[in-house]
Amino acid sequence: MKAKLFVSSTVKEIRLEDGKFYLSNSGESTEDFIERIDTIITEEYVEEVDLSMIDLSKYKKVGSSALVKKINQTTGAEQAIIAELLESRGVAFEVFVNEPQKESPVETPSAEDKLDEESLEKQIASEPKTKRVIDLVESQKVLDEKKKNIGRSISFSCKKFDEVLTGEIMGITLDKRSGFVQYRIKTEKGIFGKNVLSDEITWEK
Repeated sequence: MKAKLFVSSTVKEIRLEDGKFYLSNSGESTEDFIERIDTIITEEYVEEVDLSMIDLSKYKKVGSSALVKKINQTTGAEQAIIAELLESRGVAFEVFVNEPQKESPVETPSAEDKLDEESLEKQIASEPKTKRVIDLVESQKVLDEKKKNIGRSISFSCKKFDEVLTGEIMGITLDKRSGFVQYRIKTEKGIFGKNVLSDEITWEK
């Protein structure tokens, strides 16, 4: 997973290639921030992070007029970096805030619209509910049971490289949003996460 690390004097941000981003906590060092987000990304995307760092030095060769335009095309730590550089140059700029959209007038639905709406609601109600209910108590039991495997060597199927990798279990984590319990496995090609209940795991002797 490719990602960019933006470092300003006030905030740090890691932005993934799919648009998702993470901000640093107050007083969090760059090293601790990277380690924390690396763990999250490895668990969510089951692949290691290819991180490139962007700070003030990356923008110093960019003209002021281009930066004034750029500052309102971005957000977060990148915007803070550009603002710091423009301020150091004594260049006037303005960060625009999007105004809230005005509420549209409420339209009274026609009798035909009401029938269509009622029909749709009945259809939704009749469909089987397939949403997964997360049982964190059960997931915690699985985590406690699998902790005994920390330090063991295993092989597993890695989707990123489309091959079987061998590594050592460094730890085990529980994602409370999904309920999944994953091993953190250190290999020669990086650190990966793997569901502890996966059928693609083979234990090494």
